[in-house]
Amino acid sequence: MKHLTHYIEKKKLFFAFLLITIQQLLNALGTYALAKAGLSFENREKFVLWTLASILLFILSPVINIFIRRIESILSFDAYRIFLSENLFSKSGNSSLWQSKNLKDRFLASIGSDASDYLGLVLFISMDIYSFVLSIVLGVLTLSFTIDMSLLPAFTCSGILSFLVYRKFSKKVEALYHVDQSARTALIGHLLKSWDNVLLRNSNILQNYQNSFIQKISSAQSRAIKSATASELLIFVLGLATGLPVLLSASWIIWNSVSNTQVLIALLATLPRQLNILGVFRNVFQSLTSLLSVEAKFSVLCEGTVIPGRKLEEAIKTDLITINQNSFSDIKEMMEKFEENPTGRFEVRGANGAGKSTFLLHLNHRLDNSVYLPTHPDLMIGSETFSTRSSGENLLAHIEALASAKEEIILLDEWDANLDAENLQIVNTRINQIAKTKTIVEVRHR
Repeated sequence: MKHLTHYIEKKKLFFAFLLITIQQLLNALGTYALAKAGLSFENREKFVLWTLASILLFILSPVINIFIRRIESILSFDAYRIFLSENLFSKSGNSSLWQSKNLKDRFLASIGSDASDYLGLVLFISMDIYSFVLSIVLGVLTLSFTIDMSLLPAFTCSGILSFLVYRKFSKKVEALYHVDQSARTALIGHLLKSWDNVLLRNSNILQNYQNSFIQKISSAQSRAIKSATASELLIFVLGLATGLPVLLSASWIIWNSVSNTQVLIALLATLPRQLNILGVFRNVFQSLTSLLSVEAKFSVLCEGTVIPGRKLEEAIKTDLITINQNSFSDIKEMMEKFEENPTGRFEVRGANGAGKSTFLLHLNHRLDNSVYLPTHPDLMIGSETFSTRSSGENLLAHIEALASAKEEIILLDEWDANLDAENLQIVNTRINQIAKTKTIVEVRHR
């Protein structure tokens, strides 16, 4: 469980367990109150007080579950934030990792919705296990007194009321879940744009992306809390609809059978509770099995977030690369050319496999005042991306944004790929204009 528990905030989890403990104590006290009512049936005043106390306790117990689910949603998203902070944003500015494009799909899938789902599942299952175990312990300690026995008419009435309540409110809860899922989908779609926006050393773009990310994950969290709360409210109302007729029926039978010891003993028999405890034992083992399954799957996702780094300079063959037709003896000499931010255009040429694009990434990694534009950019510029535009419009919009950025060195990697003659001329003219005030280092496709 090391992978999963590492991302869970312990203080909030402790508070959730505290609420579960209170909830189970209320259940146990409710059972105890019923037992005392059975033992005190000859004293009508005590009997009524114990019965009312048990009804109040059983009503209060599911109310606490509303708050437990809220904390569960908060814990789940907080854990996902920590997961992304350690496995995504910790890699920001590491241009050498961005070049590992063969691992891109696996990486993006590993930080996606499955990771969030598994973190939520482990919280839900862990809380269930704790609740089950506590229920068993407290159930045994209260000598298995229970309210599970009632008459068929009461259960029939409960079923009808539950159906009517569900039919009236389920659509509203379903709509909230739809909004919740839409927010989650938007968040995951935003994460799929993280490769270029996070791994490259483009500080303004990274900040824009992080700001948008905070907005989207906060929105998703808020909607998840609303849907979870609505779901628990529905469950609470269904619980009232199901339990109230049974409790009223049982109370009526008790009230009218105070002189019939056999009826009272049958009503408060411990056998149903004991059978219920056996069922809870089964649930514990089922949950433990599910927990092991989730942990194994999550560990695979954690492995998918690992991107082996490498030294970019090892892939750069300086003897095969020229800059504006000038040769250099080593990378250090090539780097010195740009340390003073000379204005103009500097074209990097060389044979295929010489490391031209890698050299641009090396510059981006080493020079704080540089910004890198990949071949097919989809960067977060301001509050939007330009992926819906044509290739020429998309590229020109990115270049315009970089022209107004604070970085003085613009690195363009095969910007002319997939451009027609008209767009090629338009973009080239704009680059010439920008080069009057900034440094343009470019690798040309043709």
